[in-house]
Amino acid sequence: MNIKRKTKKFEQLKEIINKYYGIDCVKFCRERRYIDARMVLYKILRDLKFSYNDIGNFVNKNHSTIINAVSKFEAYVDYEPNLLMAYQDISDIYLAATDKNPIFFMRNEELVSHIISLEKQNKYLHLTNTELNFSLNKYKIKYGGIINALERISETKRKEVIEDIEYKLKNILNEIRIV
Repeated sequence: MNIKRKTKKFEQLKEIINKYYGIDCVKFCRERRYIDARMVLYKILRDLKFSYNDIGNFVNKNHSTIINAVSKFEAYVDYEPNLLMAYQDISDIYLAATDKNPIFFMRNEELVSHIISLEKQNKYLHLTNTELNFSLNKYKIKYGGIINALERISETKRKEVIEDIEYKLKNILNEIRIV
């Protein structure tokens, strides 16, 4: 890819990121939103097959700074849902604006690897969902009486019904303490 095309892609992406965050993402600043914006910029450029040196040249940084930022992005994205959401939003906006999705330029081996990775993620999410449903059902069985009693309290204003519900709640809580 020639330097003119790379520069155009870089400028388009930078403009999208600047609008998304409301900042100049290549300006030196250590505020979290500037750091996040730069990490998203570097990661998307890497997704577009830019070299670390090319990215560094565009933002006047050393290639090792870019490598560090991309690796931190990959670590942070697991714990920062806003960073992941920004990356996905900006990627979608950029790809829609340029009509070029990197998946169309992947080799078969890369696509197969990507599919296998997605299948693993899908299995993991399914397993996690199953475990959460099991836990939820377990708590519904264990604390269902309390939930029902609380719902009945909120539905009624009659003193005798409230006293009856309070009595039942005390019994349920005593049973929980015994177990």
